[in-house]
Amino acid sequence: MTVDLNPQEFTLLSQFIEQQSGIMLKENKAYLIKNRLSHLVTEYGCRSFAELYFRLRNEPKKSPMVTSVVDAITTGETSWFRDRHPFRILRNCFFPEYCREIADGRRRGIEVLSLGCSTGQEPYSIAMSALDVYGAFGGDKACGEQVNITGADISRTCLVTAQKAEYDSVAMGRGLNPEYRDRYFHVSGTGTWLVKDKVRNLVSFRSFNIGDGIWDLGLFDVLFLRNVIIYFSNALKRDIFKKLARIMNPGAVLFLGTGETVSGYTTLFDILEDAGAIYYRLKSGKA
Repeated sequence: MTVDLNPQEFTLLSQFIEQQSGIMLKENKAYLIKNRLSHLVTEYGCRSFAELYFRLRNEPKKSPMVTSVVDAITTGETSWFRDRHPFRILRNCFFPEYCREIADGRRRGIEVLSLGCSTGQEPYSIAMSALDVYGAFGGDKACGEQVNITGADISRTCLVTAQKAEYDSVAMGRGLNPEYRDRYFHVSGTGTWLVKDKVRNLVSFRSFNIGDGIWDLGLFDVLFLRNVIIYFSNALKRDIFKKLARIMNPGAVLFLGTGETVSGYTTLFDILEDAGAIYYRLKSGKA
């Protein structure tokens, strides 16, 4: 059944979605609500988007109905080693530096956070990058003991896929070269590809809403928040950068998506450049 979305319904639902997830949808994104939520109107026995909204308004924040709406809107775009440069910088600069610090007794381990991890390609790409480096620093065993990667996302549907660590040929073809496929995956009995245990064991996943007030994620040396803040209001961006600084160890680095920046939202980070790629480091004493 086709359900029409009028401007008033768009306003109500877009405000609700922003309250629940932080995602701000402008009027030119009305098609997104119509396309992604139409099936839920029917599924929940509603006659219109307005009726869906009034049902949602009376639901608890983590109810299945609210979760299904957030999942439908936030299911994100992702790929392996997206944009390449953050993973190159990790392999060439920070992972070797951290490994040497561990060997010298100046560091206990490496903590990495992938916020907005979607279906897991980003944190698993980070894990593969770490394993690459650890070939010269104690191998897979040392990597498993010293590296912890957390993937966090608001979409429970995405997290189920990430935790399953099983991908079809379409997903595998998005940014993953044959060398990495053969080294870090094996074929399942149904023709899909499974992430090998030595990669999976470096990564844990958790449900997380970046728009929530209090973060208890821990302290990290490397943060990925890529292609996420483009969907948020300026006020929420400023709040997020303050919170990020509080969960970063001294000198920790932050990778944003191409076209995203801290400029204009915070002065807590130094802007760094490597072969044309921009990333950020927490200023000393600012956490």
